[in-house]
Amino acid sequence: MSELLLNRFDLSPWEPAEFFPADGPAVDRAVPAVVSEELPAVRPGQLWYVELPPTGPAGCSLEYQALTTANVVIYDRTLEPTVASYLPLGAYVEPATPGDKLTERCLGFAREGWGVVRLVGHRGKRVDIIRQLSQGMLGVEAPATIAASVFVNTHGNYKNIEVELGGLSEVIDAYSLEATATLTVIFKPVGAGSVPRPAFASSNGLAG
Repeated sequence: MSELLLNRFDLSPWEPAEFFPADGPAVDRAVPAVVSEELPAVRPGQLWYVELPPTGPAGCSLEYQALTTANVVIYDRTLEPTVASYLPLGAYVEPATPGDKLTERCLGFAREGWGVVRLVGHRGKRVDIIRQLSQGMLGVEAPATIAASVFVNTHGNYKNIEVELGGLSEVIDAYSLEATATLTVIFKPVGAGSVPRPAFASSNGLAG
């Protein structure tokens, strides 16, 4: 496991493919901030677990980057106002519903080549959700040695930890007592990670 404290990222963003837009309810959108070229963007076939800080996604933060570069956002219902404000044009979103199918749904979108964000509130059911996503990744194709990137956000400063899935729970436990820290976990792309054809979704409105 390697660990690095950083405020800059030397990764180029991926320009996400758009879903077919459709008429939907009007929402009050936040003034778009510039997407930073120094932050990682959601790439084809990637699955991100993203916790929002209590103040929401600050412009040019990693959380803002995740929310505005994803193809698919599956969010906790309590975050609907935030998602409505920051939803990028052409993205598809739906609320998370309890049940065993949620992880399967996230992975299904990723296997199709979409960049997927599982968006949760600050310190939501962190351990359970990350464990389910990790087990889902292992069930798809990955050995226990597959790497994930964990970004720990403490007051806008990011610590990046590269870890194998087998050691991910240890990293999560290490930050369980830090009330101000939020986590973003980026899993390796599923399958080839190719950009799919925008044909499976017909709505980009907030699902009810």
